[in-house]
Formats: sequence, C-alpha cells, structure tokens
Amino acid sequence: MTAEQKLARLKTKADEAEAKVQNAKKRAAQLRARAEREEAKMRTRADARDAATFRSQEVQRRLLLADLVLSVAKSDRDLRVTVKSLLTEADLDDESRMLVQPILAELGVAFPAG
Repeated sequence: MTAEQKLARLKTKADEAEAKVQNAKKRAAQLRARAEREEAKMRTRADARDAATFRSQEVQRRLLLADLVLSVAKSDRDLRVTVKSLLTEADLDDESRMLVQPILAELGVAFPAG
C-alpha cells in the first residue's frame, strides 16, 4: 500500500469518525429535547395533582366549618339568631353561598336571593 493510499484511507476514516460524532451530537440533542418535554409534562401533571389536592382539602375544610357552624347554631337560641343574621347579611360568592344554603335550610331560614 502506497503512502497516498494510506493517507486517503486515514482521511476516509477521519471523515467517517467525524460523521459518527455529528450523528451522536444530533441524537444527544434530540434526547435532551425529549427529556425536557417529558419533564415539562411531569411538572404539569404534578401541578394539576397539587391543585386538585388543594381544592379537595379546601372543600373538606369548608364542609367541616359548615358542620361546626350548624352545630353551634343549633345549640343555643342566641347563637342561632347571630348565625342566621351573619349568614343572610354576608356578601358571599357562589361557592360559599352553596355551602351556606343547607345550613340556613337546617335553621329554617330561606336564603335571600341575589
């Protein structure tokens, strides 16, 4: 094998090695991008789970509070009057209004419209 042939063979091998390196870099970039997308999906799912857990805990807390208010209101006539007036005069959002309506119904009060 002549020196020119050896040189040509070495250049060919170098070109092939460089092509392999470039392909490996492309593949690594693709895998990094995929990993980032998967990580973003996981964060989104975790955020959704956290939000659902918080909403569930908030609803449970409000229901327990409603039960407590109802039992306090039933235990004493003066407290019943106070609870009725506080609940009927309060400026409530729709969610709170839904929780208050059963309490007032138990106390025999129609919830005011509006």
